[in-house]
Amino acid sequence: MLERSKGDPELDPQRELLGYQAVARTVLGDKDEALRLLGQYLVANPKHREGFRKNVHWWWRGLQDEPRFKALIGAR
Repeated sequence: MLERSKGDPELDPQRELLGYQAVARTVLGDKDEALRLLGQYLVANPKHREGFRKNVHWWWRGLQDEPRFKALIGAR
């Protein structure tokens, strides 16, 4: 189901579905795929990085300590 619900830029111009996919993958413990999807989401929505740096939602707890997550959001 997750694979079939990614959408595309025509269906989902803001690429919000990628963000939801990343959340689902995080909850399922699939960090690599979650980070890949989150990276795509942030490329499509670069201004959202600031929000991630200011307040990391509980959805991302499984990734918070990952250096790759910190690099994606520009955290130090």
